[in-house]
Amino acid sequence: MEQPSTNSSFLLLNAQGIVPQATSTQRWKIPYIVDTIINNSDSFLPFIAITETWLKSYITDSQVNIPHYNAFRADRSNIIRGGAMLYIHESLPVSGDVVYDDGHCEAILCTIDNLDTIVAAVYRPPNAPESSFLKMMENLQSYLDDRLDSKHHDVYITGDFNFPNINWNSMSVERSLGAGATSSAQVLLSFMDRNFFTQVVNTPTRINNILDIVLTNTPRYISDVHSNTTKLSDHNLVKIDLGYDCRNIDYRQSVKEPGIFSFYSLDLHEGDYESMNMHMKNINWSMLYDMCRDDK
Repeated sequence: MEQPSTNSSFLLLNAQGIVPQATSTQRWKIPYIVDTIINNSDSFLPFIAITETWLKSYITDSQVNIPHYNAFRADRSNIIRGGAMLYIHESLPVSGDVVYDDGHCEAILCTIDNLDTIVAAVYRPPNAPESSFLKMMENLQSYLDDRLDSKHHDVYITGDFNFPNINWNSMSVERSLGAGATSSAQVLLSFMDRNFFTQVVNTPTRINNILDIVLTNTPRYISDVHSNTTKLSDHNLVKIDLGYDCRNIDYRQSVKEPGIFSFYSLDLHEGDYESMNMHMKNINWSMLYDMCRDDK
């Protein structure tokens, strides 16, 4: 493998199956990913997120091995298809890997220790019950709370959430898919609000819909987003370019820091939101409105 350039990227793909058995019509996909995508990448790939793996527990990691990467899987145990997976480069130590599978939704979460980075791959099928999606998001929130309580981490939550009814420009939910899909989409937006996440994929990933998304608390580290068609799937291959080389322990110093008056310079995680809410409740808004009118 040629030495990549001095920046980093990561990949997200709904692969529609990477089952490796000789009888499988998908057995060519892992070799294709290695030979055509990874070996030809112009940047270092710290991790690769894959959804709809369709793997089962009897398929070993060695059967879906990508050289120089460790595999972390959330296989769907009972119902066919589904599944989520993270390939993380062998040079990056990982801790706290957690698997979620309830037969509908799957998620795999890991912490890359030396990068202080949390990564996740999530799959929510289009027909997932709202209760299933809500439970999975509660598990994600618990994982984040445990690790962000004492130390800042960069967070990248990737996956196919199957929400064509979310307008990412207005951050609103269109009600065309029914009450269940609308409520689940609102759960995701509320999750983003709570964690101050930005969704960075802004072009379609399947036909005209943005289904495969990336949530992050550090959008300033992302230099470019690509969504390109691939023979692997009818979903696009999403590539996120980072504005630094994460193999460099001081990588954050290579990213231009925001000014002191920038929104991104605020340490929002340390905000005392209970006091803020109490203060807002105690404001006499009618009086404030009248004062503003008098000033005019």
